[in-house]
Amino acid sequence: MKIVSKVQYAFSSMIILILAVCTFAHYHKLVWLEIMGAIVLIGLAMHLGYQFDRTRHYELERKKQTARMSALVSSLKSGILALDENRKIIHVNKEFCQMFRLNENGEQLHGTNGHELFQKNAPLFTDPDLFLQTIRTLYTAHSMALNQEVHLTNGQIFEFDYLPIYVGQHDSGHLWHYRNVTEAKEKERLLIESNMILQNLSSMDGLTGIANRRSFDSRISDEWKRSLRQNGEPLSLIMLDIDHFKLYNDTYGHQEGDNCLIQIAAAIQACCIRPGDLAARYGGEEFSIIFPATSAAGAISVAERIKKAIEHMQIPHANSLISPNVTVSMGIGTVIPNAAASVTTLIEQADQALYQAKSHGRNRLILYQEISKKRLGHN
Repeated sequence: MKIVSKVQYAFSSMIILILAVCTFAHYHKLVWLEIMGAIVLIGLAMHLGYQFDRTRHYELERKKQTARMSALVSSLKSGILALDENRKIIHVNKEFCQMFRLNENGEQLHGTNGHELFQKNAPLFTDPDLFLQTIRTLYTAHSMALNQEVHLTNGQIFEFDYLPIYVGQHDSGHLWHYRNVTEAKEKERLLIESNMILQNLSSMDGLTGIANRRSFDSRISDEWKRSLRQNGEPLSLIMLDIDHFKLYNDTYGHQEGDNCLIQIAAAIQACCIRPGDLAARYGGEEFSIIFPATSAAGAISVAERIKKAIEHMQIPHANSLISPNVTVSMGIGTVIPNAAASVTTLIEQADQALYQAKSHGRNRLILYQEISKKRLGHN
């Protein structure tokens, strides 16, 4: 028996008892008892009236609160599904019905099985079995889950939250909150792509289209650290300079000078066939090429290929002091990174070798190790 019913039963019994006492007192002419009974009856009637008014007031307020909450949930731009402890639907809003393409409205679905509703609409999702398995797992665990992402066959993306409902320690139901995040995810994807494009642009030389100095500095540092972790893999570097480029600009103008740089960069890039190699514009008419896990012999082979490719292009250089066509000088350094050295060691080696190539008539390549051997032989 409900508490309200028990209270009503008690009040009814009291009224009957008081009426019986008043009748007895009136029959036996016990005026004082009859008066007392009447007073108690009047007091009880007033109390009942007060309780009735208060109960009616609370009931009206509860209905207003329920109506406000229902209106709020119904106006949300996200889908709401509330189930009781037996997984029967106690509330579903219009947005949920639209998201799941339901023909029924909230009132028609009230009292029906919520899990069967999910089963019926599982084919809407790209992986129906995974969707249903997730639902079953959450039912069993009965623990909160937020921002769970699911994909629909029509390309839309939903996120949902699952919130178990408790009254005290008692399992009282389940609340599902669905959001259509397709547009937000598309904006997020475009933002990531834009950031990637900006990142690529920030690491690319604006004129030649190959890596810039910033990208070179970052990569050579990373490759040095990686080689240290690999315990002894050699790292090679070519520093390349276009011979007498100032005279080229003075002769043909800066526009043709830019075209020359673009052609040289393309030739260098074409000769760097391994994915890990990096060709970069180091500055002005100077270029650099990083060769991870490459010996001096491997770097020399690529340098010779670059030299031949540029000679084959036959870019006119009428005022060059060494050739009627554009030529380049190259310095090569190879180091096995170790904790006692730094990446500047490799850069300095290649730079010194380039200086020697330019000092010995240009249009040639020199390996730093060969310079070292000659110095040792001289001593």
